Amino acid sequence: MFDNIINSLNNDSKDDVDVIIIEGVEILLFATNITSNQLIFNINRLNKKCRQLFVVSSKECLFKNNESIGVTFSFDDPMIKINDFLIKLLHRSQLNITLEPLITGRAKDITGSLTISKGCIPYDENLSISINEKEYVYHITKDSQVKLYYR
Repeated sequence: MFDNIINSLNNDSKDDVDVIIIEGVEILLFATNITSNQLIFNINRLNKKCRQLFVVSSKECLFKNNESIGVTFSFDDPMIKINDFLIKLLHRSQLNITLEPLITGRAKDITGSLTISKGCIPYDENLSISINEKEYVYHITKDSQVKLYYR
């Protein structure tokens, strides 16, 4: 599948593609027998064909901060494969944007939080890009307007 995508990118464009956005790629871990390492490898191949690659996932990591110590698990379990993929993806990122609903549910004045943080891989020093790590809260009104507040 990735070979077809990369071949079409090679055939259709003379220059690198500006942006590629991949959404819900973790479904491949459920639907196929691909491993998280193979999926990361193929995403890296796509990343070489573009200037910016965005991977959008609606899942969160199951185990954070070594919560999995002492727990036995099988890499055949799709949820473990997704967790492994997301952790590896976070380690390959330059920028992370996290959008989360309130843990306690929806409040009248706040719907959730938006966090912008640096990834593990730094930007090229020649680009002089700096990331302002910030956290915001957001509120979605009844008429579907989004209001953003600095936390």
